[in-house]
Amino acid sequence: MGKVRVTRQQWVEAAVRAIARGGTAAVAVDTLAKDFGITRGSFYWHFADRDELLRAALELWQRAGTDDVITALEAIGDPRQRLLALFTAALDDNGAEGFEVALAADATHPIVAPVLAQVTERRLDYLTSVFRQAGRKPAIARRQAVTTYAIYVGWIHLRHTNPTLVPELAADGDHGATATITHVVDTLLRA
Repeated sequence: MGKVRVTRQQWVEAAVRAIARGGTAAVAVDTLAKDFGITRGSFYWHFADRDELLRAALELWQRAGTDDVITALEAIGDPRQRLLALFTAALDDNGAEGFEVALAADATHPIVAPVLAQVTERRLDYLTSVFRQAGRKPAIARRQAVTTYAIYVGWIHLRHTNPTLVPELAADGDHGATATITHVVDTLLRA
């Protein structure tokens, strides 16, 4: 049997999955190594310590869950269509909601807190710019951005903690998630 090689990226992705399952406390080097079927020596080839792995996982989440999404949405000129695409992408059931719910629970963690604040600020700034492009004055655009983000946070929390209780929020679209997203966006743009 050949020796298993685990890349830095695989460690980071495993840390993201661990956070989604059990928060930052679930990022345990021994547990991750056991899951890979290797010793922890591979970990130290890629990372100085657990904190470096945690920072890398948060960086991946920030890039994939915020920066890449915003970049992709810039091609959509119409603010309504952009908001529809944003909600659809953000609420896709890709496991990230478990990650974000876990981060909210760990919001005071010294490594998590600054990244969570930076991501929240970036997302709110982006949403504010979308509402500005829809013709809202700065204060109103900001208020709508905060409302939109609160809806998103509540949506992922409800879907994560009570997935069968609110089928309208299901990612599969079979229970009206698309209709619910459209209703939310239209309501926000009417305000």
